[in-house]
Amino acid sequence: MTNKRLVGVCFYSVILYGMFFVIYSPLLPSIAQTFSLSLSQAGVIFTVSFTGYLIITLLSGFFSDKYGKKLAIAINLLGSAIALFIIGFISEFSVLLICMFFAGGCSGSLEAVVSAYLVDLNPKKEAFFVNAAQIFFGLGAIIAPILVGWALTAGISWMHCYLALSFLFLICLIVLFTTKVKTVQSSDKVQLKQIKTILSSRKVRLLCVCMLCYSGSETSTMGWLGTYLQSDAGFSTMFSSLAISALYLFMVAGRVGCLGALKKIDERKIVIFLAFSTVIGVIVSAFAQNEFLIWVGLGITGIGYSAQWPLILAYGLKDWPGYSGTVASLMIMGTTVGMIIMPALAGFLGDLFGLRITMAFPAIALTTIALIFINLLMTHDGDRGTGENTAT
Repeated sequence: MTNKRLVGVCFYSVILYGMFFVIYSPLLPSIAQTFSLSLSQAGVIFTVSFTGYLIITLLSGFFSDKYGKKLAIAINLLGSAIALFIIGFISEFSVLLICMFFAGGCSGSLEAVVSAYLVDLNPKKEAFFVNAAQIFFGLGAIIAPILVGWALTAGISWMHCYLALSFLFLICLIVLFTTKVKTVQSSDKVQLKQIKTILSSRKVRLLCVCMLCYSGSETSTMGWLGTYLQSDAGFSTMFSSLAISALYLFMVAGRVGCLGALKKIDERKIVIFLAFSTVIGVIVSAFAQNEFLIWVGLGITGIGYSAQWPLILAYGLKDWPGYSGTVASLMIMGTTVGMIIMPALAGFLGDLFGLRITMAFPAIALTTIALIFINLLMTHDGDRGTGENTAT
């Protein structure tokens, strides 16, 4: 309760990251048209942005455990605001890529640091608060495509959409500076031996693979959805934007439902069910031949994607008090590798075989998540991995 306002700032920053993350999809056709890009070339934007996510998130995790998470959040908010502001005035694709590196890195690392901060602020409720943060991420992901669809329909440049978002990051930064921080669980200085101990855990390594598979899948689905719906399914710009919002609306609904389910059902079983559900959803939405079935597939996909990421992350964080920022950044390395590789690979497959294959591609990674969690459930490796007590 003493950190109530700080928790609110954390949730607001996650909303902003959700907005930044999702507006790729409805804006991608306009960006590709501005710079005359093919699908493969447009996919480079994902690669560059999430390469920044990988590098800056890793640095932010170490920095936050040593100097404080509030300072790390402030630096990332400022970096995001500056990069997005510059995008609002660019004329060269190379400049866009540079800005996307920093915007993707700084905004993406907010997710890792904020998730770790929420764990520090709310010990013993890790899964609840990390999942709650992802509900707010979903709210940003719902709002942004609708606003972008309206803006594009009204003739507003895609660059100005990023400019408006930069001001929202600045507002969050100002609110953060006016928020007093009460005492929370302190983190020890991170040493290489702790990192080695963390990475020696079989559980952590498997969860990193799951993070790779999940985030790569979600980013591929979201990132190419607008292009797929407009080019192959005959959706208008506005309706394709609404479809992206609907995808995240179902994700938020699923996350809210999982808050209650966590009290009664093992989180591993929830992840297994959601992963297999998403496989069905992406296949239906990719190969459906009429609009109704596409909407049904998107609904199943959204519910399936819903709580996988926060449950996987919280599942790994709860064993490492005092090192939550570092563990979060290491696990999210898997997230960023997936984001770097899978959307670009999906775009390459789209050039070769068509966008329906692009949209179905995540089913392979989602099946991998389900199989890993079945293994964790059967081997009872979920309560503690190797070496957690040594680090703490």
